[in-house]
Amino acid sequence: MKKRRYIVEFNRLSTSSQDKAYRHFQQLGYDCEKFGHKTTLIFKMTLAELQKFYKFAKRLMTYRTSSIIIHSNSGKAFHCRNSGNNPRRFVTID
Repeated sequence: MKKRRYIVEFNRLSTSSQDKAYRHFQQLGYDCEKFGHKTTLIFKMTLAELQKFYKFAKRLMTYRTSSIIIHSNSGKAFHCRNSGNNPRRFVTID
């Protein structure tokens, strides 16, 4: 299966650090690298790995304040936040 490149931006995670989130995903076996921006990591995943990633990423979110934005190299973008009408659900950004 082809791996795609995903740029993931985390805001207000429970780990409070990009380095801790990076180590967490490395330990889970994800192919990720750090990016210059403090809250951004770059992942290379298949679609099956992306489904598991959603579950693990939600665990790092804090109550009410966290959000995650995922940009794919296919042009799609997804957003997940803890507030609003769809808390903890990844929604496609148009």
